[in-house]
Amino acid sequence: MPEMVTGVAVRPFAEKAGLDADVVASHSPIIEAASRTVRLRAQVLRLGDWSVRSRRRCPLCIDEDKAEARRMGIEPGWWATSLAWWDIRSVDVCHRHGVRMTDECAACGQRQTWRGGLLRCGCGAEHGSNAAEEGDPAVASYILSRLSYVPPVTVPALDGMALVDAIRTMELLGAARLDWRPVKPRRPDADLPSDRIHGLRLAMDWPMSFRALLDGLVVARPADRADGLLSAYGWLYSDICVGDAPRATADLVAPVLREHAVANGIIARDEERLGATVPHTINATAVARRIGRSYATTRRMLEATDGIPEGSRRGVPFALDLALVDDLLGAVAPTAAQQRAALGVGRGQARRLVNDPIVLGSLPGGTTAVADTLLHEVLARAEPRPGRDLVSLPLACRNMSVPLNVACREVLEGKLRVSRC
Repeated sequence: MPEMVTGVAVRPFAEKAGLDADVVASHSPIIEAASRTVRLRAQVLRLGDWSVRSRRRCPLCIDEDKAEARRMGIEPGWWATSLAWWDIRSVDVCHRHGVRMTDECAACGQRQTWRGGLLRCGCGAEHGSNAAEEGDPAVASYILSRLSYVPPVTVPALDGMALVDAIRTMELLGAARLDWRPVKPRRPDADLPSDRIHGLRLAMDWPMSFRALLDGLVVARPADRADGLLSAYGWLYSDICVGDAPRATADLVAPVLREHAVANGIIARDEERLGATVPHTINATAVARRIGRSYATTRRMLEATDGIPEGSRRGVPFALDLALVDDLLGAVAPTAAQQRAALGVGRGQARRLVNDPIVLGSLPGGTTAVADTLLHEVLARAEPRPGRDLVSLPLACRNMSVPLNVACREVLEGKLRVSRC
């Protein structure tokens, strides 16, 4: 018997008993020790979710078997039958009668094993409806539908997962109803049936009920808690989305959690987290380099134009709207250093130019910041021309033996055309 209840030597027994060996084998579990799983009717369960350490039963199913045996005029012990799914621990309620499965004697409390009978305890007490306790059969009905024992029960959020992952997902979603914690709370076996029921209800109304649950977490978050996904969602983020939860669970939860985080300003829209594909963009540090300003100054400029995405946090890169960046680049005058680099002159050469009477005479009247004005005026007259075949103005002057101050005056007066890349 111990071998048969674990799927070993089932066929020889069925053949000797005159039963269809294929049918008996299909209802018999196959233990796969290497992966610590059990295969039953083409579905996979965790090894810990299936056990024959004790003999479970539905009290009302036992009563029905006894009544049927008496009707047929045979001994109830010959007719009463243990069902294959009674050993699945996550099926804790009979889907037909809505009562909890039990493995204890109602009279003495002794745990029943496969060494004893199905109908009577070793203390002499008879098993039956005296041990019946009501329970919610929803989880049992879903699991048994996946095992093809009952008509299909559709839960789209779970149906695409392996059964082993669907059960674990129900447990994790059910525990999500608890108060915020940075790590997942340890749940004793006695709490798992309640977790599975609550998790199934969330899955059946996915994602609306889960969004409402996330709303509650965000509203209850203390004001002095740090920003970010972990501070907002705790272990739902750290354990499910990026932790060791089944991949199928993470794939279900992460998109909804990310959408909620963006909508509530917890992370930026284009922040590269939870599988998001960040569009081609530029960050604030790169913009600061382009306009020759400090990061702090650039950030203030971006904030003034509502360019900082909601949910952006210090120390976390965020993406910027490229069109807004282009507008900012066009509105900011280049610094003197950028202008000198564009003209190809150094600081000393620029100083000599602005003290040259020929150049000063070509600048607009009233100019005080001569160096900046000169560089700006020259660049303003330069025509955009992308390419690598351009040479700097000072180099061209040296090659042509033309003084640089004269060339600048010619540019300012519109007599010499220059280009910029």
